[in-house]
Amino acid sequence: MATLYVKEGETAWFPNLRLDDLPDNLPAGVQILSKRGYVGLRVDGLVGAIPIGESGTLRITPKIGNANFFAMFFRAEGSLSEVENEFHKLVDYSFEAERSLEKVVARSLIYSASEIMRRSPLIKRIEKFEASSAATGAIDAVSTVKRLKTGSDQPVVSKRKIRSTNIPENRLISVALQRALPLLNELEKATLSPIVSNWIKKFPTSTEVLRDLEEVERGLAKNRYGGPRGYYQTALVSALIILGTSGLSLSGSESARGDAVLLNTADVFEKYLRNTLSSHYSKRGLLVTKAGLERASLYTNGSFSLEPDIVIYKDERLVLLCDAKYKIPTAADHYQMHTYLRSFKVKSGLLLCPNFESNHVEEKVFQSPDGSSVREIYLPMGDMEMAEDCLVNLVDKYSL
Repeated sequence: MATLYVKEGETAWFPNLRLDDLPDNLPAGVQILSKRGYVGLRVDGLVGAIPIGESGTLRITPKIGNANFFAMFFRAEGSLSEVENEFHKLVDYSFEAERSLEKVVARSLIYSASEIMRRSPLIKRIEKFEASSAATGAIDAVSTVKRLKTGSDQPVVSKRKIRSTNIPENRLISVALQRALPLLNELEKATLSPIVSNWIKKFPTSTEVLRDLEEVERGLAKNRYGGPRGYYQTALVSALIILGTSGLSLSGSESARGDAVLLNTADVFEKYLRNTLSSHYSKRGLLVTKAGLERASLYTNGSFSLEPDIVIYKDERLVLLCDAKYKIPTAADHYQMHTYLRSFKVKSGLLLCPNFESNHVEEKVFQSPDGSSVREIYLPMGDMEMAEDCLVNLVDKYSL
């Protein structure tokens, strides 16, 4: 079966798709429709890939376009600056062209792998078990007893730590490189395949991809790959994107047959906003956090914690309270924000939303009888530069 496409937030009808081609337990956000014998799908809040039929794939493309989504994803992971020159070349593209924009990320991954080999691969100390006639490290008692019972001439099993490049980061890049190469045209394959081959010879591929994904995601969340190892961050984020567009999990979950968990666009949007604000305001001595400096709860017994997506402080004084909404906010979103305002004892808050309709920043203000206000700020997702110009001026414009 061929690759089918549906755009996030839209409905697509497929005359050759049957209901039994779809995997069981589809993720929330995928709605199955049927009309006059045709199967249709509507997907909201997800991008990525789902296996269908025997060998087909359903590709869900982001409503803001692959180029802008990839840029947002890289910013969310803190490494857009490493690849922004290439992204700036991606201007004026059609929907058909968007389908091939993942080539940009594939090339980024391969060039990053080349840079890693040229400079220095990550090496970590891993535990190695070995059997011998005498201890060579900390003795593994259980294994040693078992070997003694069998009469082995090398009964002592020791555990010691050795330096190795066989680590989750390198293994995951190996898997992603194998999936990235087929995305390129024949000339690019001929030019770049030696880099992929050299990498695969040096580093084994992952045999437990989900476990390695979880480890790498934890490392990215803790900023393990910044500083002098920044070239690893670009490679790993590129690998996550490639594995996601290939239908592998980007979150470690295993729903929809274990290989089709999709990126939640609302989560990416929230992290993109917080990292963009943090990278700018930290230079001005402001602190950007999620949930605030002190734990807040709806009830006095600590039940139902209150966690705004973005709280900004200046010298421990709260100066801005925001929540990210990858949609048009509902009444429930406004009730939630008013709960935050009462708990944090402030009079105004911002709901930061994407603007999919125009390339302008738009604002709506809502006043409540108690004097508090909530603003919906719509950021133009078709113009990331304008969106970020708005973000870095929020404190100056709306400081409490």
